[in-house]
Amino acid sequence: MLRTLALLRGLDPKPRILIDLKPAGFEDDWRRAAAAMERALELVENVSEDGFGVFDAKWLPGYGLIPVLAALRARIDDEKLGDTERADLRHWYWSNVFMERYSSAVESKSRKDYSEMTKHWFDGGPVPEVLTDARTVIGSPSFRIRGSASYASAVYSGVFCLLAIRHARDWRRGEHIQLQELQDHHIFPQAFLKRHGVSKRAELNTIANRTLISNETNGKIRDKAPADYLANADVFPNGPNGELLEPHFIGGTALDAMQAADDGLDDGEVAAIYERFLAAREAAIITEIRGVCGIEATTPQLVGIEGERVEDEDLAADAAEAEVDDPELEDLLDDLSA
Repeated sequence: MLRTLALLRGLDPKPRILIDLKPAGFEDDWRRAAAAMERALELVENVSEDGFGVFDAKWLPGYGLIPVLAALRARIDDEKLGDTERADLRHWYWSNVFMERYSSAVESKSRKDYSEMTKHWFDGGPVPEVLTDARTVIGSPSFRIRGSASYASAVYSGVFCLLAIRHARDWRRGEHIQLQELQDHHIFPQAFLKRHGVSKRAELNTIANRTLISNETNGKIRDKAPADYLANADVFPNGPNGELLEPHFIGGTALDAMQAADDGLDDGEVAAIYERFLAAREAAIITEIRGVCGIEATTPQLVGIEGERVEDEDLAADAAEAEVDDPELEDLLDDLSA
């Protein structure tokens, strides 16, 4: 709260400043900061496309963003700014999440971001550095999220927030994940992958292999092969349809790979199918990330594996590299896609 108050006063929100805030007007400033913080938390918890999808505190991608978000939103509301500035604020938030900027040096970044955003809005200043950096970093063909594999990563939590905004539902119950007692589910179960020689933690736990479903549904999946649980009416009572799976970033090639993954394959075949799945799902998530950050594709869309549309050349290359040089396996995948 004090950081928000300091920013609204035009001060640096560093501890040495916060412990020496002037008493004049403090009560009014405190009430203003409290109202701003309440409004910011409403936005953070909102699961519409205008919110940030934090339906549970454990999925908050870092607390450092909140005081700045509160101060910036207060300026928008006070000055009755329009849709351009509100979109800027959303782009600022998501860009910070997916570049993990607020994992260190929070106070200096807070003051810098607040100053640059308000100067851009009110004084015709340049586009804030965080937004230009996002175009370079997140818009780069080399941008990847697959290395995020734990709650410690803002990217990891941010992707789960996107699931809420996309209205992802539990596969068995058909209800929004916000209503469930959730488990952080491995789409290709760990036990299945380990049975087939995939054992590195980073490969098992990557965000590209994680989604949110209910404890009950997760318990019914357990260690089953993806092909087996997709066909299981206890998991998908109405079948694995796109309405349920696409909000989880599972469709096209990713779904084909899941349907091909069973225990009858040898380890090399499973590894190749898993890589196809990861490449396709990561590409879908990155496309969504660029969208919420306000970043246009840097290159024309290309057709990746199995006709899936991919936003940039490197992602398309990753998808292409996931093709399997095995005629029997190719026949199997073709049959499933038919």
